[in-house]
Amino acid sequence: MADKSEINFIAIDFETATSKRTSIYEVGIRVVSHGEITESHS
Repeated sequence: MADKSEINFIAIDFETATSKRTSIYEVGIRVVSHGEITESHS
């Protein structure tokens, strides 16, 4: 298992207005660097 200080990734979350994938109304992005959220955008 990776040490917390080695965990780096970007998470992307799509929110939809209906059950259809094409009805995206918001996108959220979080940047995780060394196990901590360093940026958050929507």
